[in-house]
Amino acid sequence: ITARKTMKSLEQKFKEGGWPTHAPIGYLNIGDEDDEKKRTVIIDPVRGPLIAEAFKMYATGDYSIIEVRDHITKQGFLSRTGKHLAHSKMVEILKNHFYYREMRWRGLVQEGMHEALTDLDAYERCQAVMLEHTGSGCRRRKHNFILRGFVWCAKCSYRYTAENHPRKKKAYYHCSHHGNRVVGTEKKCVDVYV
Repeated sequence: ITARKTMKSLEQKFKEGGWPTHAPIGYLNIGDEDDEKKRTVIIDPVRGPLIAEAFKMYATGDYSIIEVRDHITKQGFLSRTGKHLAHSKMVEILKNHFYYREMRWRGLVQEGMHEALTDLDAYERCQAVMLEHTGSGCRRRKHNFILRGFVWCAKCSYRYTAENHPRKKKAYYHCSHHGNRVVGTEKKCVDVYV
């Protein structure tokens, strides 16, 4: 019964435009001056402006996610634990609807009362840029293979990826399609050694 009451009160808070759980990075949960039990969401004065800058940078299409992350890190942006922001976390930030005031929680969608860090147009441009960048498969990697992201398999139309094996003293490109390695005694796709 207590769990149901708690969930009902959280749902009511959400419907009124408040965020029922811990706010995403770039925002802070603070107590309301009038009611200590009531908590509101405000922009983090350190991380908030840097996230707004990240959306502006990435929406131009001139920067990769890693370049945006490295730029805001140089400006002083760190995770809540004080570490360098992971690539996956930067992607998560750029995909989060919360930053333009659309809240999504437990299948519900609602406009929030919090201040936005970006607008819908910039958010949608970021999603389009991300889709375009993902399609080309170009991002900074540990090993620099010149054809990675540009070569496609003639048999199954999947992109080739590259692997480096220092112990075996070989590197090669192969199709990234799952289950392409061996079918019976015949290979479906051909490995290209470099």
